[in-house]
Amino acid sequence: MRSDLLGARGPAQADHPFRLPAHFALAMILACVVSLHSPPRAVAGTLVAFEFAGLGTVHVDLLDDLAPLTVDNFLSYVTNDHYADSVIHRSTDVVTDNIGVIQGGGFSYSDATEQFSSVFQGPTVNNEYVRANTPGTISMARQQNINSARSQWFFNTSDNSEALGPGNTIFGPFTVFGWIVGPGMSVIDRINGLTPDGYVARNFASGDFYNNGNFASLPVSQAYTSDDYSNLVKPVSSQMAVLTGVTIVSEDHPSFQNPLWEVDVDNNNLLDENDGQAIVDEFAANSNQGFAITGPFAADKYLDVSGDELLSPWDLLLVYNALILQDTAGPLAASPASVALVVPEPTSIAMAGSGAVLLLGWAVARRRRRR
Repeated sequence: MRSDLLGARGPAQADHPFRLPAHFALAMILACVVSLHSPPRAVAGTLVAFEFAGLGTVHVDLLDDLAPLTVDNFLSYVTNDHYADSVIHRSTDVVTDNIGVIQGGGFSYSDATEQFSSVFQGPTVNNEYVRANTPGTISMARQQNINSARSQWFFNTSDNSEALGPGNTIFGPFTVFGWIVGPGMSVIDRINGLTPDGYVARNFASGDFYNNGNFASLPVSQAYTSDDYSNLVKPVSSQMAVLTGVTIVSEDHPSFQNPLWEVDVDNNNLLDENDGQAIVDEFAANSNQGFAITGPFAADKYLDVSGDELLSPWDLLLVYNALILQDTAGPLAASPASVALVVPEPTSIAMAGSGAVLLLGWAVARRRRRR
């Protein structure tokens, strides 16, 4: 058995208040009056859920368009249930290892035999590095050969952009093929912190247990004590981070729409002014004009709130509507059961009028609260 090698929180938010210039507000209202929305044109996007026993669920939006070969390879393991009951066998941090990751997809453990066994290994997949290894992304692990990835993957728990990017002259860059959406990063951090002192995780390479360096940084819970280690007691699976399985949640969500919470544009698991500001900034950068959202989604911001492959006033109206609801009902939160927001086709002036009311109503309410 061997583990693939690696070598040596979410998107940045705007730092200014959410504001809508008067001329832009007017342009939006006029656009609502005169424009007709195109029918939705679905772009394939795949959402999967990692279920960790006793630790929680991590939802990952796969970058189908950015790394198609890698996504297809990963999904072949998912659909054949090869990751069921596998373990996270490696946990590293920047201070001691120069990179911060948790790594899995390689091994399962049997309490009966007290042995690890390898996950099924399919064909290798070619490197498709495009996006940087920033916190919250998932990438393929591999050997030194840049095209040697098979089943193993890792979540980036720190910014590994340089260490695992083109600047890595020994191993080369590592392919990012998805990123975490919703609150799943807290689960990854929990796994990464199972052994905060590292007294166990860093010592399994000695051969006392497995005589295999693959598990030198195996994360185990504090239920496995230093006395257990000293007495050569092997940890059991309940003391490890066990992945019960990966399931496909959806296969056809629009690539530029947040698959868990459509109005969470910056994917920080919060609805706030920055979500609207991100859309306003895009309009401002394009002379206050809407545009078709094309090209592969590279895991930056989910600008297509309505899911129609267009950046238009309707996207901002949906964020405003959610902000109004939140101002009335209290903080909202993402949910895997989130129902897709639907924007009716604006076939009448009445629709435009309701859009204008949303804009003006929210702006007036905010202005009053700040007095």
